[in-house]
Amino acid sequence: MPPSSPGGSGARPIRTPSPPYSRRQYYGVQWKASAIRVQEGQLILSNGRANLPLVVSWLWQTPVLVELGWTGSAYELRCIYKMAKTVS
Repeated sequence: MPPSSPGGSGARPIRTPSPPYSRRQYYGVQWKASAIRVQEGQLILSNGRANLPLVVSWLWQTPVLVELGWTGSAYELRCIYKMAKTVS
């Protein structure tokens, strides 16, 4: 049974309004380690069989995960790297 109002009338309390549900406007595309290669200064992101890979000039090591996302004004690549273990 729902809680009653302080007046004891048995009416349900008024809920606070919440904004309506809206879908995300932009979704990121992710590449996992099996689809990522670095060769001759280029990051090669595989898009599956029968599709050309996305090729980007690259100066860094091979990432573990890459996400292509929209910032609201431009696309950006977000990369995740595996960290080396530290010995203390």
